[in-house]
Parts: sequence; structure tokens; C-alpha cells
Amino acid sequence: MELVGFEYKKILGRKSIIIVFVLSVAIMVAGQTLWMLPFMPSYREGETRWESFLKQREYARALSGRVIDAELLMETSAAYTNRLPYFWPIERMMNWIYGRPEIAAYQAENFYNIRRHQVAQQLEFHYEAGHMSRVGVDAMLRLDERIPEPWVFEYAEGYIAFLQTGILTILAALITAVGVAPIFASEHSTGVSQLILTTKHGKGRLVRAKAFAAVSFTAMATLFLIAVHFLVNMAIFGFDGASAPFQLFIPFSPYPINMWQASLIFTVTATIRIIFFGTALLLLSSKMKSAFGVMIFAVVWIFLAMMLFVPVPITWLFNLIRLFINILPAGSTVFLPVPYEIFGLAVLPFVFEIIVAIVASAVLLTLAGRGFKRHQVG
Repeated sequence: MELVGFEYKKILGRKSIIIVFVLSVAIMVAGQTLWMLPFMPSYREGETRWESFLKQREYARALSGRVIDAELLMETSAAYTNRLPYFWPIERMMNWIYGRPEIAAYQAENFYNIRRHQVAQQLEFHYEAGHMSRVGVDAMLRLDERIPEPWVFEYAEGYIAFLQTGILTILAALITAVGVAPIFASEHSTGVSQLILTTKHGKGRLVRAKAFAAVSFTAMATLFLIAVHFLVNMAIFGFDGASAPFQLFIPFSPYPINMWQASLIFTVTATIRIIFFGTALLLLSSKMKSAFGVMIFAVVWIFLAMMLFVPVPITWLFNLIRLFINILPAGSTVFLPVPYEIFGLAVLPFVFEIIVAIVASAVLLTLAGRGFKRHQVG
């Protein structure tokens, strides 16, 4: 444990890691709060943005507990026609399902049938694009059948805002890169570990300490950012809606889960996939004499993960991109309705990605340790 503590002191003692941490928290907090400032343009004349938000939150909370049925949908349609703001979250959902909030009675009565038809169309699109086979389509349709109907509306904007994040995992990856890149690489140039490496058990203990420090630092940094992001959103929007159906966020999603379950799945998936990213950097750090090359690789990987989500019509290539390039999950990508298919079985995306990330991380840690020992001997 002394060696682990020593590694933590080296990681946290760098000014760069403190700066990146502070900037990351500032970016997340600013991104969620700047819209509240008095000089920001308001939705309604004579009101600040914050005052408008408080009214909208009150309207939405007043709807909590209501069943989403034909009656509520027709009330929403009438309110939209008369430009009344009381049903805005239902309007948003109707825009997904119908393309507009103004509908006829027969459309309201067939709300769930229309939605199921559109879910099937979405899955057909992925099938025709070559992203999955009929096995995957059928598996997701069976999953969709497990969603309880009718839905009960709950105000859940805090969870929706939390799951909509895109910047969170990018910042976690940057912190990981700054913290992990020098762990092995700096030793090659400074020679600090030479005395330990000459002892009988020194190499093994030092490598294990560095590996543990890298993985635990990555996990704690990611979870810290997730906690900050979650608490900031809950402080603004409220903790309401933990048991709300996930479909209030993505109506066409076939996953029979609620907002709390979705948030937990996102947290676990994001943390483990960022750990995989960190172990890959650790392997490079064990091979390179400078952390600079590791950082360049990390930045390129992060850029590709942000930009490269090409819906290629080749299933295996599409899946490889998802698994090993797009390693920065957001709420919408974690729950992509395209399973991985292994030996005729459809495996939920986040389940398979977690398993692959754990196995790959274990392999990368082993290779990083060997690479460091051989590099030192050489």
C-alpha cells in the first residue's frame, strides 16, 4: 500500500491534473447553470429565464401521476392549439410520436399502437442498414413488449438532463489521460524506480501498485465527475422522477427500465469503459519514454470517439467501432437499440460492452506490466 500511496502522490502532485480537474468541474457546472443568469434571453417577455423555468417546472409537476392516455393527449392537443404552456412535457413526447402535438382523437386512442409501430420501423432501419440480423430485431421487439402500459407521467427533468450529457465522459477521458499517461513513461526517463526494480519482488510490487493506482484513479475521477453532474442537475431540476418510465426521455426506446435504473446503467457503463480507455493508455505508457506521445494518442482517440459514429453497413465493422472507438458513452448511445449478436444470441449493448471492457482491461494491464519490466531490463 505504501507504493500505491506513492503513486497517488505523484499523480495528484502534478499541477496539470489539478488544473484539468478544476476546469472539468467548472465546465460542467457552467454548462448547467449559465442559462439561469439574468442577462440570458428569456422565453417570455417580462420574465427572466429562471422565472420561466420555475413556471414550467410547476406545470410539469402538476401533471405527475397522470396516466398517459387519450384524455391527457387530447387535453394537451387543445392546450397546444390555444398556446397554453401547461402540458409542455407531454407536447415534447407527442412531437416524437406524431411529429406534432396537435392530433385527432383516433391518433390519441392509438398512441401505444403508433409508438410500437414506429419502434418496429426503427429496428427495421437498423436491420436494412446491416447493423443487426433478424435475431436482433426479434429480441428487441420482445424486450419492448415488456414495457408496462399505459405509462404514468412523472416530472423527471433532472434525470433527463443527467442522461443527455455528452461532455461528461469527454472530460473524464481527458482527466484519465493526464493522470495515467506519465505513470510508466515518466519512470523510463527519471529512473526513480531503478532501486525497487533490482530487488527480487520489486518489479511485481511496483507494477501492481502502478496498475492499481491507474485503475482506481480512473474509476474515482469518473465517478466524481458523474456525481458532480448528477447533483448539479438534481439541485436545479429536482430529484423527482426516479421511477418514471425511461420512454419519457426516449419514447422509441425498447428498454423496460425507469430513470433511476437507466442512470445506474449509464454510470456503470461509462466508468468501466473509461477504465478500458485508461488501461490502453497505461500500455502505451509502458512502451514509451515520454508521456507526450501517450497524450497525443489519447487526444486523437477522444476526437475519433466524438466524431466517428459511422453507420457502416457491415455488422462486424459497425460493432468494432462501437466497442473500441466510440468509448465515450452518453445516455442515448448506451441504450442504442442494436444488440450485439454472439452465436445466434442477442446481447444487450451495455451488457456486452461492460464485459468486453472488463476482459480487455485485464489483458491490457497484464501487457502493460510485462512491457514495463522488459523496457526497464532493456
